Amino acid sequence: MQGNATSTFRVAAVQFRSTADIDDNVARIGDALRTCARDGVQVAAFPECAVTSYNARVVTKFSVERLRDAERRLGTMCQKIGIAAVVGMPYYENDALYNGALAWNRNGELVARYAKIQLAESWPRPGNRLVKFRLDGVPCSVIVCHDERYPELV
Repeated sequence: MQGNATSTFRVAAVQFRSTADIDDNVARIGDALRTCARDGVQVAAFPECAVTSYNARVVTKFSVERLRDAERRLGTMCQKIGIAAVVGMPYYENDALYNGALAWNRNGELVARYAKIQLAESWPRPGNRLVKFRLDGVPCSVIVCHDERYPELV
């Protein structure tokens, strides 16, 4: 490993049922991040659409500003708590809505934005690139849901 990597890299897969309430979801993600940090976890991973729910009628009603506000709050949480996170959430880029996963390091910096490539739903635009990033010096990547069925991605 390079940089400030350690010999142990603790990752938690957080079981999380989201609702249509972004504020409630972000608050509960924060609670889970605090619990994970207390347990010595370095990176907490949350499921697809954890911030918004998976319901197309709900997801497509959130504005660019509302989703970016959630991004900012999650980054601030990571920085204050001192934990990295990978969170499933939709996001806008160039006026297109994507179903993605965002990654923040323990300093609260957004280090990756991945858009699901192989869609099982009709509301987002498909992504077209894989992402590579480092968390605590460890090389990482992420895919979302249906992408796991395509060996060229995994």
